[in-house]
Amino acid sequence: AQNSFILNLEHLCSCFRVQEVVKSGIVTAANVVSTIQDAPRPAFTFWAVRNLSVNKGDGTMFEEESLPAAIAEISLNLQNIGKALAALPDSERQKKLDQLKTSFHNEIPRIEDVMGLASNEDLPSLEEYLDIYHGPFDLTLDSELVWPVPPAMEY
Repeated sequence: AQNSFILNLEHLCSCFRVQEVVKSGIVTAANVVSTIQDAPRPAFTFWAVRNLSVNKGDGTMFEEESLPAAIAEISLNLQNIGKALAALPDSERQKKLDQLKTSFHNEIPRIEDVMGLASNEDLPSLEEYLDIYHGPFDLTLDSELVWPVPPAMEY
C-alpha cells in the first residue's frame, strides 16, 4: 500500500533529514512540491502531527499549465493553516488539530491532489532537488573564454 503525505518543511536542514529517512527505506520516495525560503517567519511555529483518514481516490492528473497554480494554492493553504494555528493558545490549538478536517476543511488538500502530486513525474525527487539547488556547480564565465581579458568592472 502506498501512503502519500505532505510535509511542510521550512528549513533546508529539514530536507537533509528527510533525505536520510528516504535512504533508510522508511519512506520509499519524496517529491519536492514547493519551497518557500524568503518568508519573514515560519508559518508553523510548533511541531504537530495528525493522521487524517480519507477515502482513497485516484490521483489528479494535472496538466502542465495548471500544475504551478495548483501547487501554489496547496502551499498557500498549508501556510494559512499554520498561521491560524500559531495564533492560538496551545490548548485551543490542540483542539483545532484534533478536529483538523472540520476546522480547516477548505484548506486541507484533497487526497486526489496529494496522490496526483506524489505520482507526478514533472516534480523533482528530493535527491534531484538537493542536487540542483544545493549541490556543487560548475560555472564557466564568459570572461574566462575570451581574449583579451575584459577590464575589471568599476562600481
